[in-house]
Amino acid sequence: NPRGITIDRNNRIWVVDSSSTGRIFLFNSDGSYNTSWTPSGNGALSSPQGIAVYKDGNTTYVYVTNAGTNKVVKFEYTGGNLDFVKSAGSQGSGSSSFNGPAGIAADSCGNLWVADRNNNRIQILDKDLSFKSRFTASFDRPTGVAFGTNTTQLFVVDSANAQVQKFTLSS
Repeated sequence: NPRGITIDRNNRIWVVDSSSTGRIFLFNSDGSYNTSWTPSGNGALSSPQGIAVYKDGNTTYVYVTNAGTNKVVKFEYTGGNLDFVKSAGSQGSGSSSFNGPAGIAADSCGNLWVADRNNNRIQILDKDLSFKSRFTASFDRPTGVAFGTNTTQLFVVDSANAQVQKFTLSS
C-alpha cells in the first residue's frame, strides 16, 4: 500500500507504505531497490501517508505523516540506518493537533507543510517539529502538498473539491 513519495538531493526515491507494518523504502536514483525499514518503538508507524526528506548540513532527516496516531514523525538517516528522533502532534483540531495528516513537503529552509486532511487546512512546522502556522483556503480534505521547482509556489491537492490549488509564497 504505497502512499507517499519524495525524491532527495541525490535523486534517491523514498516511499512510505501504509500497510500494517508501516514501512519506509529507499530506492536508488535508477529505481532499483536499496533498502527498507520498519520503525518500531516510539517511531512505529500506523497508517503513514506522506513522506518528506530534508538535508540540514551533512544530516538527512526523513519526516512521515502518521495518520494512525495523528503525528508527524522525524527520523535521521545515517549511513544505512533510520533512527527515530521525535514526533509531534495529537488528535484534534487545535493549533498543535492533526486529524488525519496526509501529504507533507519540506521547503528549502526545512519547514514542513502538512495537509491536515480532516481539519481542512495546511499546517506549517519547522524542521524541529515546532508548530509555526496554519492556513485554510476553502479546502475540503486536502491530501497532498508539493513545491514547484523553487519553493515560492505551493501546490495543494484539494481532494473533495476535485482540484489542485496553487499558492505563490513570499520568500
